[in-house]
Amino acid sequence: MTRASIVGFVALTLMTVGDGMAQIAAPAPLPRAALAASPLANPARAKDHVEIRAASQSFATAFQTGDAKALTALFTDEAEYLDEGTAPIHGRDALAKSYSEFFAKRKELTAAAKTESIRF
Repeated sequence: MTRASIVGFVALTLMTVGDGMAQIAAPAPLPRAALAASPLANPARAKDHVEIRAASQSFATAFQTGDAKALTALFTDEAEYLDEGTAPIHGRDALAKSYSEFFAKRKELTAAAKTESIRF
C-alpha cells in the first residue's frame, strides 16, 4: 500500500474532535455492509486493511496528544488541507505550522478514529 493511499484514507476517516478529556474510541465491529469490503472477503488485501486502520489510529493519537510532527508525517509533501471558511493550507511544512499553532491554543483534545468500511 502506498503512503498516498494511506494518507488519502486517513483524510476520509471519520474524526471526532473536541475540547475536553483525551479519549480514543476502541475499534467498532464491522457493520454488515462492510463485511464485503473486509479482509475476510479479500484475504489478499488483509495487510492493507491492517495498515489503513493503523494509519487512522496513528492520526487520532497524534492529534489527541498534540503532536504536530507525528501528525503531519502522515501527509505527503504536497498535501493540501481545505476547511470551510478558511484559506487552503498547502504542503506538509505549512500543515505542521498550522497544527502546532492549533495545538498551542488547545491543551486538552479528544480525537477518535472510526473506520466503518474500507473499499479498494
